[in-house]
Amino acid sequence: MPRFLLATLFVAAIGSTAIAQFPPSYDDAPLRAVQFVDKQEGWAVGDQGVVWHTTDGGNRWERQKSGTRASLRAIHFLTPFTGWAAGRVEQPYGMVPTGVVLKTTDGGLHWQEVAAGILPGLNVIKFFDGKNGIVAGDGCPAFPAGVFKTTDGGENWAAVPGQATSGWLGGNISNLNGLTGILVGKNGSSGSIRDGNVSVSNISHNLGSRSIRQQTGMRQIASGDDPIPFIMVGDGGLLTGSSGECDLPIPTEARGSFDFQAFSNFGQKVWVNSRPGSVIFHSADAGKTWRAQKTGLSTPLHAIQMIDESTGFAVGDLGTILATTDGGKTWQVRKCGGQRAAVLFIHATPDAVPLDTVALLGAKEGYYCQALSVTGSDKADLLNAAVRACGGSGAEALWMFPNPKHLEGLSAKEILAYWDKLHAGKAREQLLRQLVLTIRIWQPEVIVTDRVDANATGLEQLVMLATREAFKLAGDPKAFPEQIEHLGLKVHTPKTLYGKCESAKDAMVTYDNLPFCAPLDNDLRDFCETGSNLLGPASIVPEKRYYRLVSHATAGAEKHTSLTDGLALNRGGTARRDGEMGVLREDLLAYRKKMAAGRRAFEALTAAPEKFTEPDKFLAAVRKSLAEMQLPEDVASRTAFAAAARFAREGRWGLAREMFAFVSDTFSAHPEAAVASRWLIQYHSSAAVIRRIELGQVNPIPAGVFESTDSSVKPAGATDITGPKQLYRFTSGGTQRIWTRCCLDLESKLVAFGPIHARDPLVRACLTVARDRGAVTLPDAVKPVDNRPVWACARGTKPTLDGKLIDECWEKAVKVPLTGPAGFDTEARFAFDDQFLYVAIMAKHPADKQVAKVEKRERDADLRGHDRVEWQFDPDGSGATTFRFAVDHRGCLAEDCWGATDWNPKWFVAFDSTATDWTAEVAIPLVEMTGGKMAGRNWGVDVTRIVP
Repeated sequence: MPRFLLATLFVAAIGSTAIAQFPPSYDDAPLRAVQFVDKQEGWAVGDQGVVWHTTDGGNRWERQKSGTRASLRAIHFLTPFTGWAAGRVEQPYGMVPTGVVLKTTDGGLHWQEVAAGILPGLNVIKFFDGKNGIVAGDGCPAFPAGVFKTTDGGENWAAVPGQATSGWLGGNISNLNGLTGILVGKNGSSGSIRDGNVSVSNISHNLGSRSIRQQTGMRQIASGDDPIPFIMVGDGGLLTGSSGECDLPIPTEARGSFDFQAFSNFGQKVWVNSRPGSVIFHSADAGKTWRAQKTGLSTPLHAIQMIDESTGFAVGDLGTILATTDGGKTWQVRKCGGQRAAVLFIHATPDAVPLDTVALLGAKEGYYCQALSVTGSDKADLLNAAVRACGGSGAEALWMFPNPKHLEGLSAKEILAYWDKLHAGKAREQLLRQLVLTIRIWQPEVIVTDRVDANATGLEQLVMLATREAFKLAGDPKAFPEQIEHLGLKVHTPKTLYGKCESAKDAMVTYDNLPFCAPLDNDLRDFCETGSNLLGPASIVPEKRYYRLVSHATAGAEKHTSLTDGLALNRGGTARRDGEMGVLREDLLAYRKKMAAGRRAFEALTAAPEKFTEPDKFLAAVRKSLAEMQLPEDVASRTAFAAAARFAREGRWGLAREMFAFVSDTFSAHPEAAVASRWLIQYHSSAAVIRRIELGQVNPIPAGVFESTDSSVKPAGATDITGPKQLYRFTSGGTQRIWTRCCLDLESKLVAFGPIHARDPLVRACLTVARDRGAVTLPDAVKPVDNRPVWACARGTKPTLDGKLIDECWEKAVKVPLTGPAGFDTEARFAFDDQFLYVAIMAKHPADKQVAKVEKRERDADLRGHDRVEWQFDPDGSGATTFRFAVDHRGCLAEDCWGATDWNPKWFVAFDSTATDWTAEVAIPLVEMTGGKMAGRNWGVDVTRIVP
C-alpha cells in the first residue's frame, strides 16, 4: 500500500511564479519597545518587524531592515553595536505563536535571526553580557514555563524548568547566576525565578483577567546607595508602589480607564505611560506622590525610557514616538504615521471583525482602520496581526469582559446580568464607559459595529446597542467627564455608525468581495486569507458584505452607498496614509486575475464532491484543477489546506485525509503542513476513526486498506438495539499495522517544524498509542508519564432506565464528584456489561432553577446557554479524538465524534427533574464506539458540567 494516496501527485508549476505579499505600512506600525544607549543614539521596535534608529537624539529616524515581519516586543543593547530584539509571529489555524530573536553586532545595519522556529512567542529579553541572556513569553504545552536562557549569544536556547504560565509580559531578572528575579504577565500572574526554576503564583489581590505589564525586581534589590523604587503596572489602573496601591491625583472612575503599559525610572523619579496615551504619570519620590503630565496625543503608548531626569522617549500606536527634554512637563511628537483612525470597528468577538472591509478601506483607500473587540482579550495579538495583515492600522481587545464558552446562546439581557456580577452591578455603565473612551481615543469619522438583524447573537445585540449609545455619548461633555478633565481627551462625535446585516434588501451599503481589485492585486477574499486564517473559520470572507445605517450626525447620510461617503480626509493627513498603491504590470496583473478566478473555481469544485460517483474520480479532478492554476507554493498550500479543513469540519474524513496527506507531503516547508501532519497523526492513531470506518460512517479511503465484510457478520451484542453492523474491516493485519505506523512516519515532519510542534503532549500521546498498537517498542526513558486519576468502571446488571438511580449497578459504581459553585453539586457514575456502557448523572441546583422537561427530543439540540453535563470517551486514552455526549436540564441531547455532528449513534436516555436536582440515566451500545469488549481496557474519560 502506498503511504498516502496523493503522495504521487506532482504539480509541476507550483512555485513557478512568486509574487510578494502585500507591502506593510511601516510608518504607522505600532511600536512596542524603545531603548537609547546614550542621549543621541536609540532604537524603537514594533509590529511587522519595524526597527527605527536615530543618532541625533530622536530628531530624525531611519528604518533598519530587520528581515522579519514579526511583532518585535522587546529590545536590549549592551553597547552601541551589540544588541538583540525579541518578538512573536502569530500563527494560523490555532498554532502556537513562534518566537523571534534578532541579533546585531553593527548597531543594526544588519540583523540576523537566531533560534528560528524553536521558541514560542516572546515579550521579554535581557542579556547580561555578549553570551548570556534570557527571554520570556508564552507558555505552551512543549515549554510550559515560557522562559529560556542562552550561553552563546542566542544561537541556542535551553528551557528554564518550572510551572505552566499563560504568558509573561514583563519583569526584571537581576542576576544570571541562579537566574534570580521576577516575571509578570497575563491574568494577574506573577512568577519568581530562583535557582534556575520558575514558580508561578497569582498576586494576592484579585486581578481577574487583568494583566500585569511590568514590574521592578524584588523590593530588596538595590543599585549602589540609591534603592530602586518598587513599581508594578498593569490593566485597569493597576499602579502599585512599595507601600501598596499608589494614590493618583484622579478620581476612581478615571483611574479605571487607564491600562498602564510600562514605566521607566531614573533614580527615585518614575514615569508611567498607558492607554490612552494622553497622560503620563510622574513621581519624583519613588511613587509616594504623583502628578499627571499631558502629552497632547490620545493614541495608546506601549513603552517609555527616561535617559536622565530630563530626557526621555515614549512609543506607541500608529508609529508614534514622543520625546521630552524637561522631565515630562511637555512632550513633542518626533515621529508618527497618523494621529487618529478614520474608521473604527467595534465588535463583540475578534472573528466578527469584517477583514474584507478593513482591506477595502485600509489597504486600498488608505484610511486608518482600527478594530476593537469587546471580548476575546486572549486573542488580542491574533486580532491585531490579522487587521495589520489586511491593511488596517491595528487592533485591541477589552480585558474586562470575558467571553467564556457558556455565554453562547444567551440573550443580551442574560449576558449583561452575568457581567453585572463582575462589575458590582454596573456592567452597562462600564461597557459604555469603555466604548466612549475608545471613540475619544481614536476620534473616528465612521464606526462599524455588529449585526443589526434578527439573527444576531445576544452578544452581538448587546455590543451593537451599546455602540449606538456610545456613538451619541462620545460627543457629550457631560458623559464621563473625567475622561476629558483628567485623561486629557476631547469630546468627539463621529459622522456615521453602521451595523452589519445579512441581506441586500436591508442594506444601504453593499460591497462585492469576489471581483478582482487591481490596487490589491487580488480579490478581497484571497487578499484577506492570511488574516482570516489567524482568526479561524468564522472569519472567512463572505461573497458580499452588507451594512445598514444605525445612527448619524451628518446630513444626507441616508443616501450614502459607501461607508466613506462624505469624508473629507486627504491622503497624508492625520487619519489617512500618504500615497496610493501602485498597480502591477499588465502580464502580472493578468496572472493574478487568472489565479483568483481559478481559486474560486477550485472552491466550487471541492464544495460538491457528491457530484462524482467515486472518490478517486473526485480526487483526480481536484489534482488536475490545482495543477492547472499554476499557483505560487504558499498560495497552493493554503488552497489545498482550506479544502481539507472544510472536509474535516463537514465530517468527510476520508476526503480530508487525502487532502491533508497531500498538503503534508507536497508543502512541507509551510505551516499548513504542520497542521495537516498533526491532524493525520490524530486520525491514524484513533480507534474512534477506525470504528466509524468499520461501520460505514466514514468513506474507507484509500482503496486496498479496507474490505467489505460478509453481510452475515453480526456486530458485538447481536441484537437490533445494540447498533449498526460492521461493514468494513482491514484487509489484513499487515495493512492495519501500516495504517497505524503512518503516525510514526509523520513524526519526522513535525520534528522539522521544531520542538513546539514535535513535543506537543497531545501529539506525543497519539504517537504512544500508535506505537503500542503497531507493536513498536518505546524505551522506558521516553515514555510519557500519565498522572491522570483512574476511575474503575464497574461491571453490573442492566439498570432500569427510569432516571431514578436506585439500581444495584449504581450502588456498586464509583461516585465521581465534580467541583463547582455552591448549590450545584454534581456526580457521575459509570457501569458496563457486554452490550452497553451505562452513565448516571446527578446534578443538583437551587430550587428556583428547575425548568420544564422537553416534550419531544431532537437530535443534536442546541444546548448553549443551558445547564448541562458533557462527557467524552476516548478508547485510546490519548485525548486526541473522543466520542462526546451531552444532556441538559431539559432532557435535551447532543453528541459528536471528534467534532463531527454527523455521527448519530443510537443511545438511550431516561431523564427526571425535581425542584432540587435533575438526573439522567444513559445506556450507550458499546458497538457504537468499539468493536471489541470493554473489560480490561483503559479509556480516557472527561466529565464537565456547564452552568450558565
